[in-house]
Amino acid sequence: MIFLSDHMKETADIMAGYITGRLFVENGTVGIQRSNGQELYLGEGDHIEVRNGDEYQPVTTWDALTAKTVEGWPLYAGLYARVKQMEKETLTVVEVSDSVTKLIYGIYFSRELAEQAVAKSDKNWWSGEPVYKELKGVSCEI
Repeated sequence: MIFLSDHMKETADIMAGYITGRLFVENGTVGIQRSNGQELYLGEGDHIEVRNGDEYQPVTTWDALTAKTVEGWPLYAGLYARVKQMEKETLTVVEVSDSVTKLIYGIYFSRELAEQAVAKSDKNWWSGEPVYKELKGVSCEI
């Protein structure tokens, strides 16, 4: 019956919007391996909880990396965990290129900044007209 109880807890976690699996600590990274084998790497902003009996214990990636058993093994590795990953912010930038040569003049955080830069630029640089292209993507951590 313990297996059925664990399965019900995992189902409840998934329905609550968590990613579930086993926590792993490897080569200075922390991740969760899902039941289908997929590995997701976790960052500082992700909310991680490991199940300790019937309770959930919050764990940071730093905790997972530094907490060790007396034998020196990662303390939280292999434990059932549930994670809510932080929202990734969508980033929009404007690329400016020449309509004839297709050379990129620059990338700016807004159309207004791009237009200001083009207005201040050396007019001899341009063979054609400036082309403004909006690029969208997900920001990254450095």
